[in-house]
Amino acid sequence: MRDITISINVLNNSAKHSQKDKFITQSTAIIEYVRLFLLATGSRKDAPHRAMKQNHKAVTNTLAKLFLHTKSASTLWPPPDAILKMQHSANEVLIAVRHFIAAAQDHGIEIRDVKDATAEHTKASRFPHLHASQSSISDNQLLITQNNFERVAQLEGLLNSIEIKISILQKLSKSKDFNHKEFIPQVREMVKEVGNFLTLVDEIPMDSLNEEVTVDFKVNRLSLYNSIAGLVSATQTATAQFAPSNAIEQVFLSSGLVQKAVKDLLLSTKILIEEQESLEQANLADILIKERRPSSVFAPRQTKALSVSALGRRNNEYATDSQTDITSHEDSNVDFPLSPVSVPSLFSSGGYQEENFVQGGPPPNINPPKIPVNAKKQFTAISTSAKIFPNGPRSAGVSAELPYDLDDFSDSEQERKNTTKEERATKIKQILGVETVPLISNELDQSFLAHDYQTFELLFTNEKKVKGGTLEALVERLTAHDASDPNYMSAFLLTYRSFTTSEELFRLLHRRFTLKPPPGLTEENLERWKRDKLENIRTRIYNVFKNWVEKYWLNDGEEFRTLNEIKDMAQAVIKPIQETEAKRLILLCEQRAQSRESGNLKKIKGAPTGFIPPPILPKSLKKIIFLELDPIEIARQLTIMISKLYEIVQPIELLKKAWTDLSNSNAKNVRAMIQTSNHITGWVVHTVLNESRQKERTTIVRHFIHIAENCRLLNNFDTLMAILSGLEAAPIHRLRKTWDSLKGREKSIFTTLRELMTSTKNFSRYREELKSCTPPCIPFVGFFFTDLTFIEDGNPDFIKGTKLINFAKRMKTAEVINDFQQYQLSFALAEVSEIQEFLKNSWQVEADEKASYERSCDLEIRESDEEKITRMLQESG
Repeated sequence: MRDITISINVLNNSAKHSQKDKFITQSTAIIEYVRLFLLATGSRKDAPHRAMKQNHKAVTNTLAKLFLHTKSASTLWPPPDAILKMQHSANEVLIAVRHFIAAAQDHGIEIRDVKDATAEHTKASRFPHLHASQSSISDNQLLITQNNFERVAQLEGLLNSIEIKISILQKLSKSKDFNHKEFIPQVREMVKEVGNFLTLVDEIPMDSLNEEVTVDFKVNRLSLYNSIAGLVSATQTATAQFAPSNAIEQVFLSSGLVQKAVKDLLLSTKILIEEQESLEQANLADILIKERRPSSVFAPRQTKALSVSALGRRNNEYATDSQTDITSHEDSNVDFPLSPVSVPSLFSSGGYQEENFVQGGPPPNINPPKIPVNAKKQFTAISTSAKIFPNGPRSAGVSAELPYDLDDFSDSEQERKNTTKEERATKIKQILGVETVPLISNELDQSFLAHDYQTFELLFTNEKKVKGGTLEALVERLTAHDASDPNYMSAFLLTYRSFTTSEELFRLLHRRFTLKPPPGLTEENLERWKRDKLENIRTRIYNVFKNWVEKYWLNDGEEFRTLNEIKDMAQAVIKPIQETEAKRLILLCEQRAQSRESGNLKKIKGAPTGFIPPPILPKSLKKIIFLELDPIEIARQLTIMISKLYEIVQPIELLKKAWTDLSNSNAKNVRAMIQTSNHITGWVVHTVLNESRQKERTTIVRHFIHIAENCRLLNNFDTLMAILSGLEAAPIHRLRKTWDSLKGREKSIFTTLRELMTSTKNFSRYREELKSCTPPCIPFVGFFFTDLTFIEDGNPDFIKGTKLINFAKRMKTAEVINDFQQYQLSFALAEVSEIQEFLKNSWQVEADEKASYERSCDLEIRESDEEKITRMLQESG
């Protein structure tokens, strides 16, 4: 009683100071103390008097009222009188509890000490590892489930942090001494903060909301994704060797767009949460209205079995914490204990009745009776879920929680042995007031077909996709007997090297293939377990091995041993059970061992069949002159050279930003591609600046524009971007006389290409063009690196507060890698080795940014505005 009084005073004090973030936590404490108090009284079993039942109903009704008013008062925009109503409700709880104690004293009912009752109840529980004061939600779920008010507070804190980092970025960008080493870490830290912001936002469930309500939210979220990707791209451009003159300005503008996008998303998130809470309150009202009509809910059934969920709604008010969680979804996000699904565990069958509430006023001075330490009887209500579903609830269609174990209604072991099922059913009838029969029969016990992982080991998103899990649970999901998800398998095999090794994955698959049946199964259930579970698991494992070896293998020394282990397992373990499948797998392993290439074994190698255009050769291949080479042929040879590198890039090279680690040998192909693109950019700058005559320099610029145009026609966007970067580099961009000498056609082509590849709105024009182009194609790889960098820096490897692998992050990474791979096809073009050799030799010259700019200033001295006008008038005649 003292704990209840103190907790109510604490809530009233928080209400006085409008500390909304504490309302739910403190109301939860009140409800827990009252629930333990009722547990100590054993009121339903030990109090046959009608007066006690009415007092019990009054207590639970006041808890219902406190629950509703607390939810209302803790919303983002609560009604004006919400806090006052919550205070009145808390005082009514105290009054009801004191009346209950007085009635118990009048009827001679002993009330045990709460600690003793909790200890005895915990000892009797089927879940001894759970303490009676714990909530019905597991520790893992509590870490993930957040109160909406706390979530908004965290989002606002992240907004402040993001604004501070943006302010620092803008100061650095305005600084005369622009330092790359200081700038890039600041951008990386801001990207991480935005990633944390989006992670919190993505945890908001939207399944129950209409599409119209979520439109603005989704638009603002997409806008933030685009803005942050634009900032990363602008930063990469600004810190490149030959950055455009307006690159720093673009960074400044991009950071401002990020700040605006974060604010807009926060506002739409608040509105979304408000809509969601309104919907929850409406649902709660419906539940409570149903609770007011117990006869309609608990009427005798014509069928033989009583509804498990209906029984729980009637009698769960005394259950332990392990019973109150009646959700059957593995990914349920519930705010315990004030969420709708937990309400029935706190209320009696009498339900929500406004006429029973006492309005306002301080609690009367009622001296509570002394509570005896040792009680003669105790109330026992033990969940049978541990017996029926050892690893927790599995089915989304049937509640796995039962309020009582039929065997536990007898007072002793001997009495249980001497009591028939019919007698026990009669005893339940006396307690519940309804006719029933045993709830679970052996025929319905299908726990042996349940998943082997615990419910807290695997989390799901609102869209029922895997969010995270332990390695063992992720592998079990990969080979689940009751579900097949090709997208999940593809994402897993593309990204598993970022969180485990091939050797460990093989070990888990081998152990899964040789799975042992649960002990104590009848012959019939054993056959069913083999047919419905084991056979399906083995088929899934074969498919995993087949896809792994055929499409996702990395041919290097470290994985060669694992390949031999797979082959040995196919021969010794799989072949006696699945002979045909084993032979196919052995053949695949042999083909992979003979092949020196990674990736897809069935991928077409070499030049594709079909028409190959004849090459356009210069006058002499022995002494090649750049301007004598046709722009079309230069574009073709550049495309062939880049395509060869692009085709052999493997998924592992795109994981965990491997291309940025020079010591990582797994990323050699993608680094070679990046290096070649940088060489082409430097080659453009060097070739233009190497010509001292202005007229010839203009001719060279015109030649490069036509090469870029033909790269676009070949769908070679990567080389197109490299050439544009060279032409837009500061040393070339400032050559006004050279650019002004270009004809209108070349200027128009150059403007069109620039608009196509601009980073505005996260390369929106380029994205549209890429979707409409027909492979073969070489995308601009920097676009993929931007997305992968954002995913890697903005999402943790493990779900916050847990040791669960963040698989949602791997799903996002896999989507980008799949986009990267879909264009890895060969071009139908003829190689000219002499031209390729000439191009390679041409871009071997080391380009220095400072020296290049000084050379540019020597070629064209900066002219005044008057000089520029005079020159243009002279040129126009």
